[in-house]
Amino acid sequence: MRNKIYFLLLLLVVGCNKSPRAIVTPSSATVLLDSLLSAEGVPGRIKEAEENQPSDVWKVGLESRPGRYNVSRDSRESALAQELLRPFASRLARMPARELLDSLKTVPASISTNFSGVAYYVYRDGNHEILKELASRPKSELETLRVLETDRRVVFTGDAGGYSTVGELIRVALLNDIR
Repeated sequence: MRNKIYFLLLLLVVGCNKSPRAIVTPSSATVLLDSLLSAEGVPGRIKEAEENQPSDVWKVGLESRPGRYNVSRDSRESALAQELLRPFASRLARMPARELLDSLKTVPASISTNFSGVAYYVYRDGNHEILKELASRPKSELETLRVLETDRRVVFTGDAGGYSTVGELIRVALLNDIR
């Protein structure tokens, strides 16, 4: 009985329904990058990195970043994110294309989400690494992702990144199928 349940769950995750309107929201979509942020001891380190310190350096931004911002805190947040992502990169090479795609940090198309602090850098840079790994895969492996070419979830790319849905990435960036 347990094997049958596992098989049914696997079918749901893999997306056995190939109807173009059926989008299976992967259960691992936020698990991989979110797990980096919630690992043992990390939430406390994140809190420390995201606090303003008396010795912090502040700057006034230009058009691309208006207002006053804490350069020192940004540097701490980015450094912690890079530390958390270091072991993550080696895992990506062993993951199949579908699992990589499911690991992207995405948001529903109807929601405008802007992450901040360490999470911003983990999601932005983690997604960049995932996309880079996907782009290195043979086209035959990427073809298995075609069932998700109508997926309208938006891939988080940061403030300066473009706006791309999962489906657009599959069609244009990965399969070079411009319509």
